[in-house]
Parts: sequence; structure tokens; C-alpha cells
Amino acid sequence: MTQQAISIIATNKGAYTRVKDMVSIASKHRHLTEQVIDDILSSTSAAGFTQPHGFKHRYGADEGLYSLLDYRLIYGNMPIGSQEVVINHGKKEIGHIPAANLLKIEYGTIIRFAGKCWRVVKAEKDGIHVEPYYNTEDAMDIKYYCKGINATDILVLNRIYEYLTGRSVNTSLFGKTIRHLISQALKVSSKVFANDMVPIIPRKDGFYHITFAGDLCNRVMSMSIGISEPKVNDIGIFAPWIIDFSELNSNLNAYESIVDSLFVPSPSQTIFQSLLPESLQRKEFIEEWLCNSETEKVLERLIKSTAREIPIEYVSWLVNER
Repeated sequence: MTQQAISIIATNKGAYTRVKDMVSIASKHRHLTEQVIDDILSSTSAAGFTQPHGFKHRYGADEGLYSLLDYRLIYGNMPIGSQEVVINHGKKEIGHIPAANLLKIEYGTIIRFAGKCWRVVKAEKDGIHVEPYYNTEDAMDIKYYCKGINATDILVLNRIYEYLTGRSVNTSLFGKTIRHLISQALKVSSKVFANDMVPIIPRKDGFYHITFAGDLCNRVMSMSIGISEPKVNDIGIFAPWIIDFSELNSNLNAYESIVDSLFVPSPSQTIFQSLLPESLQRKEFIEEWLCNSETEKVLERLIKSTAREIPIEYVSWLVNER
């Protein structure tokens, strides 16, 4: 809706557009009420992309919207970090940066890149042209983006786990040697990753539980059993004691307050998601958790499983430890 609202104003050549007109376009979506759309436009206004009319319930274009048009960033809604622009010094290409940085770069901007400072002499969608600059004061740091929490999709982790527990793998695309190695690895993994057990590795000050539950789910489970500062990754949970997974709840709603406490604006957002009011970003974050059937499958699997210690040699390739 954020993208649609900004696009409508752009189509009207930046002219003040009635909020009611935007509401009518979104009428099929009950949750997109006039208040919600007004909240979205207020947020885009605070960020410098739109501006409210002095007394009419309308919004028009601000500088940020024209920058989106100039850099052709208004037409797509891909994650911020997936779009890049090249940096050139003379005829030499010196690197790439996320295209979203274009919204803060203009002629004369001083940027830090590749350990040096540069002055921007031209900035456009096809490339940023720079020249060396030797005064480091007020230099702008380039913003990079990563996936943040829940880095690996839970669907992918579930499928990996299924293969490790014995699901048939089509190895016909691999050479004979690789096919043999895969076959041998799966023979071991199908015993380690049985459906009724959670492999655990004893550590000096606790236990590492291999869950394949994803970063977010592992954090939520850890906090639900009383670990206030979870040590987790996509693959597992480190805990000071052996976790009794049967005490978990498979109902995703039971963890809503914990998920809410873990909310942070995601660096993998699109430009338009990042312009949403924080309250709506938080709501989307929580609803994504509540509607994720793959996460529910993980919890149901773990609740039925028993933690069992295994030799580190069995999974050294997975946890990168010997």
C-alpha cells in the first residue's frame, strides 16, 4: 500500500491527492482503512517522501518521491539490499553498493568507500561517479544490508532436515565421487537426525541442541523456557541445561508476546516496507510468525522428540567444530 500510495501521487505529477481516493483503490482489503492509509502517508511524510496539504486531507510529493522517480526505484518492491549500483572513478569500476544509498547521495556528497573518501560528481541509477577527496570530515558511510533475524527461511530448513532424516535425494546430477560422498553422509545423518530425537553436543558450560528451527524460532523457544539472553543460530540452541522440548507449546499464539519483544526493523525490507510506521512493521512481523505453518511443524516435531547426546564427530561438518 505504501508503494501504491506513492505511485498514485507520482502519477498525478506530485499534485496533492485526496486520501479518500487512495482508500477507494484499496477498498477490497478491509484492513486498509482510511486511518491506516493516513498513518502510512504520515510516516512517508516524516521521511521526506510526501507532504500533507496545509488544510485539506491530501498528500503531495516531497523530494524523496522525486528521487525514487529519478533513480527508478519507485517501480519495484524488491528487498533494499538486492538492488545495487556501480561506483566508478573515471573509466574504472571500483565497486558496488546497495541502490538505496542513492536516496542520500547527490552531487558533492562525500562518501567513504573502499577505505578512502570520495566526492560524488554524478549520481544516477546507472552508476555513481566519484573523485578522490582528502578531507574526511562529514563523510557519509555507505549503508549495507543483511538478512538479520530469521536469516534462513524456515521452509528451507525443514526441507534440509527431511533430507537428513532419510528423504530420498536425487543425486543423478552429480558425478560418481560426489554421489558416493552424499550417500555415505546421508547414511550417518539418517541415524543422527531421527524424527524422535534432538541431537545435542555437550560443551564445557552447557549443551548445543541441533533443532533446524531457524534463528527466530530458536530465540523464541529459548526465551519461553527461561533463557533471557539466547545464544542461537539457524541450526540450534545453546543452553546451560538439556532442554525438555515436550514442555513447549505448538500453538504459535502462545509465543506472541515473546515475538513482539524480539521485533526490530528488518534490514532485508524493501524501501516501501521501511517507510511503514513502526506499529505496522511490528504488526507484520508478528502476523508473519502467527501464519507460518512451517514454524508450527517445527514445534510439533520438537515436542515429540527427546534430546540425546551424540559424538561431535557425527556433525562436525554442520557445527564447524572438532
